[in-house]
Amino acid sequence: MKRTHLLLLLSLGLLPLPGCVVAAVGAAAYGVIKYNNNEALRDYRAPLDRTWDATLNALRDKGHAVDLDSKPGQTRGEYDDDDVKVTVERIDDEYTRVRVRYGTFESDERQRRARALLNTVAKSLGEPAH
Repeated sequence: MKRTHLLLLLSLGLLPLPGCVVAAVGAAAYGVIKYNNNEALRDYRAPLDRTWDATLNALRDKGHAVDLDSKPGQTRGEYDDDDVKVTVERIDDEYTRVRVRYGTFESDERQRRARALLNTVAKSLGEPAH
């Protein structure tokens, strides 16, 4: 179900509640949408280990303190600091997905930074930037 449909149904179910409760739930739902919209992702044609190494190098190039010797798990690896959260997930033997989230809420600057990081990973893997 699309988020907008879910929010509409949620809003209709809250009509009998007092106004301040409806407003609080509405604000929380808006925050969840903005949080979800703050994530950028891209799939790469590369195995997990190779994509993980390229992602760590991209993070380091962008000024983040990373342990370049760290290894991902069997299906995913995560990097998380106060500024950025990155998840590298194995799709299959040939493809990997990288998810990037700067900060908590959506902004043009945070989206630009996430896209720049994904493009740096792509360049390292020999793929075109988007």
